[in-house]
Amino acid sequence: MEPHRFRTMLGLVGDALELPADARKAFVAERCGDDAEMLTEALSLLSQSFLSDTTSITEGLDIRVGRAASWIATEEGTHPDRIGPYVILQVLGEGGMGIVYGAHQVEPLERDVAVKVLRGGARVSHVIGRFETERRALASLDHPHIAHIFDAGDTDTGLPYFAMEWVRGVTLIRYCDEHRLALRERLELFRKVLAAVHHAHQNGIIHCDLKPSNVLVGELEGRPVPKVIDFGIARVEKEAADLEGEGSLPGRAVGTLEYMSPEQALALPAGPGTRSDIYALGVLLHELLTGVLPVASGTLRAADRAGLERLLLHTDPPAPSRRATEGPSAAVDRAAVRGTSPSGLSRALRGDLDAIVARATRPDPMHRYASVAHLSDDIERYLERRPVKARPSTWAYRTRRFVDRHRWSAAGTGTGVMVILGMAGVFTLRLATERDRAQLEADKAVQVASFLQDLFTVPDPVASATTDVTARQLLDEGAERISTELEGQPALQASLLSIMANTYRGLGLYGESVLRMEEALGLQRDLYDGTHPDIATNLHTLGLVRTERGDLARAERNLREALTLRLALHGDHDPATASTMTALAITLRARGAYEEAEAMARNGLSIHRLALGPVHRDIASDLHTLAHILRSRGALEEAETLNREALSMRRRLLDASHPEVLSSMGNLAIVLEARGTYEEANSLLREVFELRRARLGADHPGTLASLNNLAYMLWRSGRQAQADTLFFDAVVTARRIFPADHPTLAITLNNLGVARRTRGDFAQAESLHREALAMDRRLLGDEHPRVAGDLDNLGKTLLVRGDAVAAERVHREALAMRTATQGADHPDLAESLSGIAHARLAQGDTASAEPLLRRALTVRTDRLGEDNPRTATSAHELGAFLRQVGRTDEAERWLRQALATRQTALDSGHPDVSATRRELTLLLGGDPPATSPSPGG
Repeated sequence: MEPHRFRTMLGLVGDALELPADARKAFVAERCGDDAEMLTEALSLLSQSFLSDTTSITEGLDIRVGRAASWIATEEGTHPDRIGPYVILQVLGEGGMGIVYGAHQVEPLERDVAVKVLRGGARVSHVIGRFETERRALASLDHPHIAHIFDAGDTDTGLPYFAMEWVRGVTLIRYCDEHRLALRERLELFRKVLAAVHHAHQNGIIHCDLKPSNVLVGELEGRPVPKVIDFGIARVEKEAADLEGEGSLPGRAVGTLEYMSPEQALALPAGPGTRSDIYALGVLLHELLTGVLPVASGTLRAADRAGLERLLLHTDPPAPSRRATEGPSAAVDRAAVRGTSPSGLSRALRGDLDAIVARATRPDPMHRYASVAHLSDDIERYLERRPVKARPSTWAYRTRRFVDRHRWSAAGTGTGVMVILGMAGVFTLRLATERDRAQLEADKAVQVASFLQDLFTVPDPVASATTDVTARQLLDEGAERISTELEGQPALQASLLSIMANTYRGLGLYGESVLRMEEALGLQRDLYDGTHPDIATNLHTLGLVRTERGDLARAERNLREALTLRLALHGDHDPATASTMTALAITLRARGAYEEAEAMARNGLSIHRLALGPVHRDIASDLHTLAHILRSRGALEEAETLNREALSMRRRLLDASHPEVLSSMGNLAIVLEARGTYEEANSLLREVFELRRARLGADHPGTLASLNNLAYMLWRSGRQAQADTLFFDAVVTARRIFPADHPTLAITLNNLGVARRTRGDFAQAESLHREALAMDRRLLGDEHPRVAGDLDNLGKTLLVRGDAVAAERVHREALAMRTATQGADHPDLAESLSGIAHARLAQGDTASAEPLLRRALTVRTDRLGEDNPRTATSAHELGAFLRQVGRTDEAERWLRQALATRQTALDSGHPDVSATRRELTLLLGGDPPATSPSPGG
């Protein structure tokens, strides 16, 4: 469009904006007549005003009008030669409300400056207000890393301008990449940027548009000097109320979307504050470290408001350590400019830097760093190899950072120091509860501390620096030295072995933990009478470790002996007794003895509440355990209530990423999945997995459990391909870290079998199910709910492979086992009942199939409710059967119920939704009519 026509069109839009919103389109159409080009452009501009505020000119329109005016001026050669005392040399850049010129000043000083002037077409009041805000903001700031303002005034035509420091440099990330700066150098440079932003905040200025292009880096005497520029949409905190009308529009986001905080991008009522800048700095830090944004620009810009809410408020972006390796070929280039490889970059980011970025970019402003200074301090702590505040302050982590700080001065003590302090910490905790022990015990404590110091100190730091000694190696060496060097001191040996057993357990090395604890117990049984408190404590711990290892029969014996001892020593109202009751309940649940497990857990909870009060860490553990048992028994509503209570209590008492908090989150997610609340369950499981992997590593049993749960959640929500990949990874890891027979390995094998059957690999599925079944029989015996589940999964696979007779046989075995161990009304019985029904149908026996399908629907409806996805599965199966036998009226009823539930609980493209739609289509002879959405849908 020619400039003169564009001016005409702008005048037309201006006239239209004087009219009520509903009259503008007709007015423009009438005035444009047959001029299609002008009509299209005018309507395009007008459409910007309907984004959020239909009564005023919007930010998007202001920008386009301003740019158009600038373009028209350029076309007509009207760039100024001079602005005030400044001779214009070139155009440096332009934005929505202003143009920045490079200029030269002669009087009273000779220097080059940057002159920013308001666009000729951007005289709208709130744009002028923003420009004035930037002038005031820069005038109030004096910092070496903020571009200085020198002068301000108005042009001959009345446009406001200001002259500021001309920063001759490139953007922050470009500078770092071109100079191939390593992570440490990037972080040191970034801290200078943080100092500038902190200075602005101290002076009441919020930048609101921090991004790479607004941080320029030049050089002074060969050293990089960053400068924060462009306070064009800054907010002055003390004038926030005035600026809401002057510098931004109500309900409208202003800034650069990729770096906006949720409250800024979604224009939430609270508006941007200093923690919004912290969020932007977190995104900038992520990009500086990895070379990519946390969330791809295209993903953000393609999202509508609901999509943005989901991305910014409810979806955790991948950690920098993960993003660093995405896109293999590009990842190599990104890592190279940081002086490393993709895997090396990922390792460097994992842990502290992941945590720092995560803290800065949390969706809730109150969960971010309290100030930019706190963010800078945490980066400084990282650079100095001190513990960062963004991570839980566990003894293991604090000690590891201590070792890192003193790596060169005490290379030989490195990993050993972590073990020393960890073991001493465990022992100190035990001593703290036993201060009234005899002097012998105090003497023993001194001996323990002295021995630990000697045990893990390597005398030759030069020699040891050449070897990468692991904690496992030091523990193994220490255990050997305990047995040889402390011979004749059984009390000291037993104490040290108990501490080492706990340390092995903390590392997930359960087999070694059991060995050391058995050694300690053997020494203590020889040394003390059978009722010594240390024997009860070590039996309790040994039972827990054996449960975690899958050795359930021995675990139960250890815990029952521990409970007997503690009842004799402390009575039935002591917290120690309650703790053993809860531990025994965990083991009984794992063995399938749900009724006794529930009773034991409720007793432990009652004792703890009487002894400890309403809020205590042990009470939270009891609630967690009882909820787990109730879920196994099918009492999902109470299980969810107790899980939420446990999670709330743990969040009050512990850090947000503490292992016990994560365990409660995972437990709650499993219950929510069983109740059909998939979105919240998926969010919880993904968060738990990411945090455990970052803190524990991929091979820790806790991380593996989270991976398996996340994969199962993906499978339940219809993302079978993703689930199959994760299940396969879980099996590979489980085979590597567990013994040949282990409950978690059996679970992962079974789940991978289900995924392979879903994807049509029936032979592989059968092999996996048979391996899992055999393993669980060896571990759990022939009467256990999980063995019944293995049988049902094998039966489904046999049926699709064409062996209906064998399928029926294993499903009937499963039904008998479930009835005996779970009761006749447990919702899990529906799996076996449905399996038998489909096996009978495959053999042509429709008469016996129907009552089985109806009973399956009844047990699920009674225990789970009509609107549960599992109940919908039974309704679908009954409806499909009734359609096949010609009973269309009742078939339609059940299929419609199933479809309504599935559409509410599942994504529209979920295979279960599609399956029910197909059945209704076959029933009705065409497309099924749409169902009414549920209130929550």
